[in-house]
This record gives sequence, structure tokens and C-alpha cells, in this order.
Amino acid sequence: MARSTPPSPALGAVNGILDAIVVQPDDGILIGGMFTTVHGQPRSNFARLLPDGTLDPAFCAAAFANFVLTVAVQADGKILVGGIFLQVNGIPRGRIARLNADGTLDNTFAPVSGANALVRTILPLPDGRILVGGAFTQFNGVARNGFAMLNANGSLDPSFVPSPLAPFSEVRALAMDNEGRFLVGGTFSTTGSGPQNDLVRLFPDGSLDASFNSGNGATGDVEELVVLSDGSLLVAGDLIALNGVGRNRVVRLNASEPEPPLLVSAKVLLGSAYEGSLELLRDDLRVQDLLPLAEPYTALGYPHAGDGGGETIDPALLITTGPDAIVDWVVVELRAAATPGNVLATRAGLVQRDGDVVSSEGLLELAFDLPSAAYHVALRHRNHLGVMTAAPVALSPAPVTIDFTDPFVPTFGVEARNEVGGDMVLWPGDANFDGRVKYVGAANDRDAILVAVGGSTPANTVQGVYATEDVNLDGTIEYVGVDNDRDIILETVGGIPTYVKVEQLP
Repeated sequence: MARSTPPSPALGAVNGILDAIVVQPDDGILIGGMFTTVHGQPRSNFARLLPDGTLDPAFCAAAFANFVLTVAVQADGKILVGGIFLQVNGIPRGRIARLNADGTLDNTFAPVSGANALVRTILPLPDGRILVGGAFTQFNGVARNGFAMLNANGSLDPSFVPSPLAPFSEVRALAMDNEGRFLVGGTFSTTGSGPQNDLVRLFPDGSLDASFNSGNGATGDVEELVVLSDGSLLVAGDLIALNGVGRNRVVRLNASEPEPPLLVSAKVLLGSAYEGSLELLRDDLRVQDLLPLAEPYTALGYPHAGDGGGETIDPALLITTGPDAIVDWVVVELRAAATPGNVLATRAGLVQRDGDVVSSEGLLELAFDLPSAAYHVALRHRNHLGVMTAAPVALSPAPVTIDFTDPFVPTFGVEARNEVGGDMVLWPGDANFDGRVKYVGAANDRDAILVAVGGSTPANTVQGVYATEDVNLDGTIEYVGVDNDRDIILETVGGIPTYVKVEQLP
């Protein structure tokens, strides 16, 4: 006689509403909703089931004081929970909380006040940040209409400025596509480029991608978004049409072709190596074979963004002499238009004697894998103060040139560059690469040079080096004497030892 397999315990054995189900990597099942028991055992709106459907007795299920609407699991195994509740285990939590893998409350995630209305959906990001959507108009007391970006500790990420979506009802679904852009679905309409009802795509800084869903959007609410492995998008909900084309509750959108990279040409002059009579930079580091073949900024602690960092020189470039000879490494940054303190992408390049910045392969354009849009363009050097365009610049796959040597090109801040013979150059003297040129006081640049030559022996020199303390880029660190590096710092601060020249970058 054949044996029958006994049925598994009913997954739905809760005494109320089940609104969220997430399967963990070990096949454990997290459930949330509005209930007080699971399989007859007390559970307050949240529980963990074993793969066979039985209650996990080892999971210390937190008690949520009201409806749980969404559950998400981070890469480190911690559990994010959102809903209507204002307390977890009697501790204040404004509609969002994080649990440790064992179900205990994670006190390292403690938003100040949380959301002022329900949290409907949560999207953990690979970088540890958390995108949250719902019906709220504020998060941690700051205006955020329907969605907000949180840091890993629950604080609001001010660099993510959401595109204005109004009138707003509720964000119900979030997803990130293969290009790092965010899909947002729910019940809303948007301003800006025209109606895009219930479904939009955002750039990584939160601004609206007007090239996506440029028709009338969804007719009916969007409840679920899923990005498939080929980059296409499943959209589901109370749909009857998308962009005016009839669809019954679910539709798949084709993956967008990746845009060609943005191309930026830049021109800059480094003040300490500029020979005004020739209108060229000195290339002593190249002549002495001191230039590193790999970009030096990562080793200095500079935080590259996007896929920047790790660039290496084609050694053939170092053979070139004359105006196109290589002088040193620089970094070009693309920053968010609305929040220029937010660096979206970086690329290490090489400045030539004539000021042209070329790629590490010798190309006149640096390529950035970002969508066509307006960005602030900034340029940094390891011992000069950086500079940035005053206004965002429209960038696309068609090359755009930013000439920081031109006095008529507006730059961010006040006196971000120095004028030498009609050309604009970067301020030199940031020997410790901290964004300031400082002659006296704590963390000054003069002392960095003194320490490098031996401290108690200021007349010493250190020759044949590639170092930030070599302010004049001649391959020698020198504290006193002809062509020393210390005097350049004093010149940059205007001959006033107590004055500090600050880099004009947000």
C-alpha cells in the first residue's frame, strides 16, 4: 500500500490578515500583517516560519504594535519591517524598524521620528542605504513626499533629493534597474515633463528621468515592480492600460538599451608648475620617471564614485614630449545638479603641459557611465585646491569641453582659481590633501613638508619622489632654499601666515 505524505502545516494559520511574505536565503519564511496568533501561538503582527510551515521557536519575534505592511531582508541578514506601527517591543519606532537576524530589535537603526504616515515598501540597496516608500509626507521631520532615502542607521540621506511628485497619494512599489536607476510605482501623478501617472524612473540622485514612460503612464495603481535578469521590467497592479495601450493587470516593459557614455573634455593649469612665459606646465615628474603607472588617489584615501578608480597609464604616453607631455594625474568628478556635494562618478585622468586633460589611454575625452543630464563638473589635484563649474552643464555622448583655464568660465564659490598672466590656475599648496592651504596652526601644510624632510633638519631635501609634499612638482621635497615647497604655501595664503585658503567645493 502506498504511503501518503502528511500535509505541511497551513502557512496561512494566522488569526488575521497576512500582508507580507518574504523567503530568506535559508528558506525561512517571514510573515507580517495584522494578527495576534500563528498556529495558536502568540505573535504580534510578525513571525518566522520554518520551510515546512511550522512556527520557528528559536526566532525571537518582535512585537509590532500595529499593522505590518512590508518586510525586506538586507544582504547582511538583517530584517527591515514597515507598516503603520509606532512601537516595537514597546520602544518607539515611526512605522519602520530593523531586526537582527534572530528577531531581536536592532538598536543601531533608530530613525529620529520615522515616517508621519504608513510605510508601504522598502528597498535595501547594495551600498547599505535604504529606499522607503509609502503615504508619508515627512520623514524624520523633513519633507519627503512618498519616498525617502535612508542611511544605514536610519538617518535621512540629504544627498538624495526626490523629484517632486504631486498630487501624491502613495508609493507602493520600488525597484532598482541594472543601470542603478530607481523605479517607483503607486498612486500618483508627476509634474515636470508632463503626466507620468503611477510609474516613474529616477536617476541615482532622485531626479526624474523624463526619458522613461514618456506617455500617459499607468491607468490604474501600480502595486508591484520586478526587474528581470535581462533588464526588462514587470509591472503589476490595478492596471487597465500603460501609456494608453490596454493591459489587464500586468505588463512587461522592454529593457532600455544602455546609453553610450558621457564624454567630457577638460582643461586645467596647476599653479605650482605653470610657466607663464611659455603658457605651459613643467613635466619634471615625467622627465625623472617618477609618475606612477596607476592613479594615486585611491592610496590617498580619496573616495572614488561610480566605476572610477584603478586607472592605469599606457606607458607609451610617457614618451611624448612637448605641449602634449604628461605632467601628473588629476581626477574629474560629475556631481548632482541639485546637490553638488553628491559626487556621482569620478574618472582619473592625466593633465598635459598645455593643460589638456586626457584619459589614461591618451584620449581627449573622459567617459562616464551616467545618463545624459546636467551635472556639475569638478576637477581635483593631489596638492592643489579643486575647482567646480558654477552651474550644472548639460552632458551627453557628444563631447563637451570644460576649460578651467578660461577666466570667463564661471566657477563655484569665491576665488576658486588664481589668475596668472590672463590664465586661471589652481591654487597650490595643499600638501596634506585636506582641501585647505594652511601655513600655521593645526594640520597645516608647512609642517607636512618639514616632517617629510626630517623635522629637526629643515635644510635636508628628499629627492626623486612622487609625493603630495612636493608642492611644486619638481620631484624634490624642499623646506628651505631656492625653489622650496614651503614658500608656495605662504604665497597662496597671500603672505598672511594665519590666513587659510579653502577649497571651493561643497
